[in-house]
Amino acid sequence: MKTKILFTLLFFACRIHYLYGQTNLQIAPETLATPEKNGIWLQPAQNTKAQPIWGFANGIRIGIAPLGGPRGLIRIYTPYLEHDEFVVTNFIAFEPIDKAKNNLTLSSEECEYSVTIDNGDPVFDLSAIPTTFEVGVDTYVYPQPGVVTDNVDGTISFGNVHMNWYHMNADGTKGEATTCFGGDNWNTSLKECSLGDYIITYRVSDTAGNETIIEKQITLQDTTKAVIEPDRKDGETFIQGVDEYNTETGTITDNYDDVNFSDVSIEYYLLVDEDDTGVQVPAFEINSNLNNINAGIYRINYSYTDSSDNYSEVSRILYVKNMDAIEKVNELVQDAVRAMNDGNMDVKDQQHAIDLARQEANKLPNFVEKDAALETINNLQAAMDNNNKYREVYGYLLSAQEAYADNDLTNTQHYIDVVKQQIS
Repeated sequence: MKTKILFTLLFFACRIHYLYGQTNLQIAPETLATPEKNGIWLQPAQNTKAQPIWGFANGIRIGIAPLGGPRGLIRIYTPYLEHDEFVVTNFIAFEPIDKAKNNLTLSSEECEYSVTIDNGDPVFDLSAIPTTFEVGVDTYVYPQPGVVTDNVDGTISFGNVHMNWYHMNADGTKGEATTCFGGDNWNTSLKECSLGDYIITYRVSDTAGNETIIEKQITLQDTTKAVIEPDRKDGETFIQGVDEYNTETGTITDNYDDVNFSDVSIEYYLLVDEDDTGVQVPAFEINSNLNNINAGIYRINYSYTDSSDNYSEVSRILYVKNMDAIEKVNELVQDAVRAMNDGNMDVKDQQHAIDLARQEANKLPNFVEKDAALETINNLQAAMDNNNKYREVYGYLLSAQEAYADNDLTNTQHYIDVVKQQIS
């Protein structure tokens, strides 16, 4: 727009020389007809060679050559300040600069000017600006990472871009304006904004007044799960009748929702083996010794679903032990060890001691402790079986020795073959 005005003034000034026949710049302005008044305006006299003066009859006026001074000036007169009619109190000089290489030459019989014509609009590149924004996680930075280029001005700072934000209607058109993006919300995670689709308008002008306005859609979303951190450590041990079970505590944080640990759902599962998902049981009684539940291994699940249906879950393993049952198994195992080491005890009695220990071990609800106890008992069983085999082999060797002493070679060979068979 500015260059269009400049062009108009230059062309107007050049053409005036021609219209008034002032090819001889030596003409004295006093010999030309004085301006005529037309209401509040003053203009050159019509149908004759006249002084090229325009303006207010009782105010500021402008004039061009052949009035006093260089011909490239627009003269400013202020006779209302009691100055002489042809005293120049100020002037406007034209010095066109070729910056965009878009040149236009204006010529007449009396003047020639070269001016820059900038009618190219600025160009946006918004490809670096994301179309989705994770509220509470991403940062809405200022200035936005867009680029604006212009054929004359070059790169225009994105800080000069005017932005407006609108809710997007269901049909994709601009809806109500919102202020939750700009202002104090720059360089924040936009937690003050509602989730959904928005339309952003970007407007910028170059120095010549050429303006570009474009739109871009952005979706504010929440796909991030809440983070749950129970205070209970994984693998903790609880002794029935000794320890006290208190309220579960911890922290929870969500990128969008305002939440407390009391919003977390807590469920309890009794595990049968390490591959078992568990059987859900009622919630543990708060401020109790948990004597009303079975000892065993429990998985405690902590879960939360946020307002955007993002589900998060963590779990902790809790070992609930009944020390009376464990100590009973340990005592029976020790009895079995003593029976095995007693050389005078009958084999059946030794086996009975091991069977009692195994029977009680199978009652243990904690499969980890049960497996450990059964492994010990099975080792005792193997050791006892080996001892009994050695005793049997030793007995056959004694029988072979006695048969040989009696010169009973047939039985001697028989016992030797039995020993070989046992050893193999």
